[in-house]
Amino acid sequence: MRKTAVEMLRHSVYVRNVREDVAAAAALERLAAPPAAGVGLVLTTDEALRQLNRTYRGQDQATDVLSFAMDPGDQEPGEPPYLGDILVSVPRAAAGASLAGHPLADELGLLAVHGLLHLLGHEDDTAAGAAAMYRLEIELGVRRPDDVPDDLTS
Repeated sequence: MRKTAVEMLRHSVYVRNVREDVAAAAALERLAAPPAAGVGLVLTTDEALRQLNRTYRGQDQATDVLSFAMDPGDQEPGEPPYLGDILVSVPRAAAGASLAGHPLADELGLLAVHGLLHLLGHEDDTAAGAAAMYRLEIELGVRRPDDVPDDLTS
């Protein structure tokens, strides 16, 4: 699925290794990801994430971040593990940064870590899962404690 998702992104802004993102690199270490594990980060558009969200999740709407885990069976023998790709909508990140009152770089770090948590098996489809992910993001220093929805704090 990794190649298919990335191939669909014809209008991507930037692709880089997530280990270059300080917040995501710290999260990889803190969450005991396999040493030298690779993760791709794609900064792209609302429309690209909308297409992927529709294709892979059946939701015809843009979103701020999507993660595509690498199938372990697709790993080359002897190669460092590749966890998958994190795709972030830059326009959504900019809007989120403005709403939260922090720099775009902080929002991109938050979304990269959020996507990384998904690649490491965390889910936010349930209230309990979402609350656990918020707590981890706070512990990792990418989310402020006051930036948690009320329905997840009780």
